[in-house]
Amino acid sequence: MPTPASTTQTIEQPLPNSSSSSSSQLHDNTSPPTQSSEIVHLSESSTVLDLMFQYMYLQPQPDLRKVDFDIVKDLAEAVEKYWVYSAMGALHVRMIEHIPSQPVEVLLYAIRHNYPELINESAEATLEFPPYPMLQRVPPEVFSAWVRLCPDVFFFPLHIPNK
Repeated sequence: MPTPASTTQTIEQPLPNSSSSSSSQLHDNTSPPTQSSEIVHLSESSTVLDLMFQYMYLQPQPDLRKVDFDIVKDLAEAVEKYWVYSAMGALHVRMIEHIPSQPVEVLLYAIRHNYPELINESAEATLEFPPYPMLQRVPPEVFSAWVRLCPDVFFFPLHIPNK
């Protein structure tokens, strides 16, 4: 898993304000960058930021089928954090595609961001999981709800030998 970006990302164009921008610049995404050199530290890895920025610029979007799940997961969290709506749909589809291989991670993502259909699909994929690994990987309130979904996990038939 990549570490957070050790390089500093510089934001070239600050948000316009009414005292320094005309109303035409407020709606013009093509205005030239200003001379601002404000440094913004971001917790995401440079790989995640590079992919996310591709969704923010007018350019072809990346093919996420070629991206490792750990990066997809971190990218999905980042686009939710920064409200990159142009990427949310593509990441949602990728998370659905990863349910068979990563159902618990997808479940946790869906719960954090309140995607009910994704919660249901990924939770269903975990119903055959043993309880103790689930208890270790999900928060207690999620585990409690999961137990209610699959009570058979905890109630094994009692085998009484014939006399």
